[in-house]
Amino acid sequence: MKKSTIFFPMEDIQEEIYPIFVKEKNFIYSSFPFVDIQHVGGTSIPGSITKKELDIQIRIVPDGLNEIVQFFLENGYKPHNQEIWTDTFAIMSAEKNGIPVDYMITVREAKEDDHYKLRDFLKENKDALNKYNALKIAYAGKNYGDYRKAKLEFLIGHGRIPFLNQEEVNSNLEDEFNKLAKRWKADMEFFSLAYLAWSHEDYLKIIEMGKKMLPFILKDLEETKNYWFPALVKITGEDPVDMRDVGDKNRMTERWLEWAKIKNIQY
Repeated sequence: MKKSTIFFPMEDIQEEIYPIFVKEKNFIYSSFPFVDIQHVGGTSIPGSITKKELDIQIRIVPDGLNEIVQFFLENGYKPHNQEIWTDTFAIMSAEKNGIPVDYMITVREAKEDDHYKLRDFLKENKDALNKYNALKIAYAGKNYGDYRKAKLEFLIGHGRIPFLNQEEVNSNLEDEFNKLAKRWKADMEFFSLAYLAWSHEDYLKIIEMGKKMLPFILKDLEETKNYWFPALVKITGEDPVDMRDVGDKNRMTERWLEWAKIKNIQY
């Protein structure tokens, strides 16, 4: 099914989408009454700009994946994006009344069990939703691959990582880190006081993104000895640098790289 970058106000298509969700939910419940079925994606978020499609998340117990996948197959649904399936996650797809429908089947509390959390994040953060809508408007009618990349950068930049294959996650995280770090480094030459460099907006954003940034910070530290030490302390809650080494960038760098080796952090 060809991916579209044609977007609509959610309220304009709700009357088409919601009855399909209710019908599909009831159909699934008829065979699996104890699963948790959630309407997710853009059409579940009031005020969103979204594609005319329906995303349904089905949250299951750990040993229920094969059974429910078989149920979908027997009822004519198609496997989707099988390259990112895991022991705790699968996607099926169908078309209902001309509307594409994706069914994200996730084991509860597994790493992929994030779709409803992303929905709730955007419902609760109107500023983020408005920026997300603006991004969609900017890519309306344009190449889907370009839109997908921009979408991932946006979500990662707001501390949300949609489930993807790990290689794609790492690639987009590194792109986001490089973008923020490049701006920070470019501005550093104008800072006469060190603490101003540490309070830079992009430096703080990297800190806010947390431990997923550690491999990229450590790699950059090893290569450039840039002043990542406050960020590392803030993100990890640790400080392996001896007081006698404070101010010696080479020794401080050595201590943090030794720490990463002990913690088995690959970078």
